[in-house]
Formats: sequence, C-alpha cells, structure tokens
Amino acid sequence: MIAHQKYFPVVDGAGNLLPHFLTINNTLARDPAVVRRGNEKVIRARLADARFFFEEDRKIPSRTASRASRKLPSTPSWEHP
Repeated sequence: MIAHQKYFPVVDGAGNLLPHFLTINNTLARDPAVVRRGNEKVIRARLADARFFFEEDRKIPSRTASRASRKLPSTPSWEHP
C-alpha cells in the first residue's frame, strides 16, 4: 500500500500500529471529506482482500505450501520487464 498507492500507516511512540493512515493526494480536492471517504473505502477493500487470502493460506498445511511455492516464479509476473 505504501509503494503503489501512497498510503502510510500511523504508529505510536512505541511503534505499535494505530487504526489510522495518511495518504498523498496530488490534486486540489473540492471536498476533502469525499476524498477521505474514497480512501477509506479503498483501504477497507484492500484489508478485506488481505484477510481473505491470509485465512485461505492458513488452510494449507505448511509442507504443502512450501512445495507449491517452489513452483512459482521468483518475482511476480507484473515485475518482469
């Protein structure tokens, strides 16, 4: 989320993650509340996706997952030139 969409997590003084984020917007917003709601919607969807895939991955025994990961390319396809 940091690299691709410019969302940054917020942590407290001890480094604990807080339920807030910062984002970068390079346009002049007519209504900042609309921009905020849109960003919150994107974050909620991304976190829901992450939770889904995390829970699905937990269903696979680690030995099976280890064998399956050896069949994957070392870098994701979108990173290949």
